[in-house]
Amino acid sequence: NIQMYTHKCLNCQIVKESKKGLEYKKIIEKMMIKFLHSEIYVNYEILCEILTDNDTNLIEEVVRHFMSQLQTRYYRTILYHSQMNRKIKYLNEILNNMLIKYL
Repeated sequence: NIQMYTHKCLNCQIVKESKKGLEYKKIIEKMMIKFLHSEIYVNYEILCEILTDNDTNLIEEVVRHFMSQLQTRYYRTILYHSQMNRKIKYLNEILNNMLIKYL
């Protein structure tokens, strides 16, 4: 009985944790879309292309759909391509600074 009870409780905790993770993921997606639209799209008009380093917040379905609506080309870099990673690091630094000002 005690083993079954603890097993069920652990299952409940795992489910609750995963739901919290899903809510957090949706909040991040909404923040990314809001940021892309209000800070980048509005200020610079049309996004021609976006380079990413395969970070999860930019490869989510919602963000990809938003970029397709804007007709933005989306490029993901290879993890070990040093030249491209320098560009991505620079772009991430710019985006990070913009996000800090935005929040």
